[in-house]
Amino acid sequence: MSIKETLIKKLQEKEARIAVLGLGYVGLPLAVVFGKAGFHVTGIDPDARKVDALNKGVSYIPDVKTEVIAALVKSENLTATTDFSVLKEMDAVSICVPTPLRKTGDPDMSFIMSAAKNWRSMYTRIWWLCLNPLLIPAQRARSYSPC
Repeated sequence: MSIKETLIKKLQEKEARIAVLGLGYVGLPLAVVFGKAGFHVTGIDPDARKVDALNKGVSYIPDVKTEVIAALVKSENLTATTDFSVLKEMDAVSICVPTPLRKTGDPDMSFIMSAAKNWRSMYTRIWWLCLNPLLIPAQRARSYSPC
């Protein structure tokens, strides 16, 4: 079976291990969607306060209800960590980090570059990577090359 076929099978059977890198206004709702769909999701964020809140079943984003987080944590469909080394165990990763605009009007790519660096250092078995920040398509092309 090819890597692609194996990943598709894992996704269909809800056995794929999914990581969401960045647990803000984009990443946390995405992690919740995957968790509600039956996947085991690991949220990764350098902010220990966010990680601690989530692991206690508490939401810090108004659009994501604490009851939903608590249920996902209790069912073990959602866990959170500050430890990027868990990426080694994941089948799929979605990067959801901010891209604020600088005073010059161009996007600050530092969060994306930091996330990509952390991901790439753990790139041993991840089969699917999705970049979710809002960027001008030409900016993506200038900033990234295939790993």
